[in-house]
Amino acid sequence: MPNHTKWTDDRLAVVRELASEQGLTARAIFALQRPELTGFTERAIQNTMARFGYTDPRRSAQRKRARRLTKDEKERLIEYLEGDGAKKSNKLVAKKLKVPLASVEYWRKQLGQRVDRNKIFKSAVYRRSASRRATLYGQEIREARRAQFRARRTRLIQQLRKQPDKVCRTCKEPWFEDEFFFYRASTRSKDNKRLLFATCKACVSEQRARQRRHV
Repeated sequence: MPNHTKWTDDRLAVVRELASEQGLTARAIFALQRPELTGFTERAIQNTMARFGYTDPRRSAQRKRARRLTKDEKERLIEYLEGDGAKKSNKLVAKKLKVPLASVEYWRKQLGQRVDRNKIFKSAVYRRSASRRATLYGQEIREARRAQFRARRTRLIQQLRKQPDKVCRTCKEPWFEDEFFFYRASTRSKDNKRLLFATCKACVSEQRARQRRHV
């Protein structure tokens, strides 16, 4: 992170809104590329969220509900890691035994085991998992963008004291006739005004994602 980039109250407020109020992860916040956060890496955002407690209340509750392994679960995990699970990925072991991934990672390290990552990366299971992760990541980013749109709309309604004036042709949600919400078209109106697309940017992003999945 550049030395001149510092966490100001305004920047912290942006992270607090996106993380605590909208429930976005550090990765999603970083992907949004908010102008206020230019120069900050995903790790910097993640560390700041942890430092100030800017987290999604739902995720915090899930972490609090996380349990430690029972004696039987620990013995079963160690036995499996020393046997059939020795060459399986941590995620597959955790899924099979229904134990936390962190527990698998910890006990594998305690046993001095190392997983052949090249073998895992080439496996069909890993490729399917990577594809699902990429799909979920894209979905998270698109949901984050739509949440950002709604937050921006609320602020504009409060600031301008008027209602949105352009309805998206696809999702039917009302937005403001502004380039923040709609892409600019190449055509112009009779009075030489640059026109905007009828579909909002959030829907355009979702349409492109569907097209890529069918290619």
